[in-house]
Amino acid sequence: MELILGVILGAIGSWLISHRYYTKGSKEQIALFNKLSADVRTAILRNPSDVIRHEELVAILEELKNGPVDAKRLTGPIDGGTW
Repeated sequence: MELILGVILGAIGSWLISHRYYTKGSKEQIALFNKLSADVRTAILRNPSDVIRHEELVAILEELKNGPVDAKRLTGPIDGGTW
C-alpha cells in the first residue's frame, strides 16, 4: 500500500514540477518571439520544419537582410539548449 501511495504521490509531484517549467518556458518563448520584428516572425513561421537550426536561422536573416549576418550575436541559451 505504501509503495502504491509513494508512486502516486511521486507521479503527481513530478507532473506539477514539469507543468510549472513547461508553462514558464512557454511564456518566455512567446515573449522572445514577440521581440522579433514582423518580417523576421513571418520568415520563421514560413519555415516548414518544427525546429530551426542555427544555420537555417542565419540563412533566413541573411535573406531578409540581403547580405551576410554577424552570427556571433546569435549565441546563448535558448529553450534549455545552446546554439
